[in-house]
This record gives sequence, structure tokens and C-alpha cells, in this order.
Amino acid sequence: MNEKIKVYIKKQNQSLVDTLSSYFSIEVYKDEMAEDEEPEIYHFFIYELGNIKPTGNDEFLSQDVFVHYISEKRVDIEENTLDIIALLRNKKFLFGGSTKGRHQKANTDAYVDRVSFAFRRMIKLGCPI
Repeated sequence: MNEKIKVYIKKQNQSLVDTLSSYFSIEVYKDEMAEDEEPEIYHFFIYELGNIKPTGNDEFLSQDVFVHYISEKRVDIEENTLDIIALLRNKKFLFGGSTKGRHQKANTDAYVDRVSFAFRRMIKLGCPI
């Protein structure tokens, strides 16, 4: 049941990963980075899939998609922020806003920069591939 929707979601998830990793040449992790994957310099993405919700139109559902850009010792955060938004909008993710904050480096008292993006994707029930 819903095989076409499942295939569409998998393709769009892979497109998100491929787009960000190829444009920025950095790793993209789903949900979190494992401790054994911790880089010396923090510069990577983490994405999370949120809840699926009704939209008010019985043909569509929406799902929140969160992308976190983690960077250390970078001066181009704002420029990269604009590129991230543009890249994912081109992949049919609707931009909902961003928040700048700090991300704690594993097992340390040190912090690095984090920009968290809220996107939303529309899922058409019975959508063709």
C-alpha cells in the first residue's frame, strides 16, 4: 500500500543528501552523527524528518524536514545559508525559516556554529513517480 509515495519520499530524501553533499563536499547524516564519525573540524549537515500532517486538502499531506548546518571556523555561514535555502527549494522543499545557534562538540565544553532550517515537503496521496 502507498508504494508510490514511499518511493517518492525515498528519492526526495536521497536527493536532499546528494544535493547538499555534492555542493558543499561535506557529510550529511540522518538524525545524528555517530561518535566514531566525529571529524577533527566540524563541518557537516544533519537532517531529521518530522511529523506527517494533514494540509486541509485531502489530496496532500505535509512533512516537516529539518536540516542542521554545523560549522566551525568558517566566515561564510550567511552565504552558505542562502545557498542551502536555494538548493533545497529547487528540490521542492518549502522553506519555513532558519535559526542560528550553537552546537556542542562531543565530549567537550567547546561549541561551534549551527544554523537550523525548517523545511516542509508536500506529499500527494497516490502521487505518480
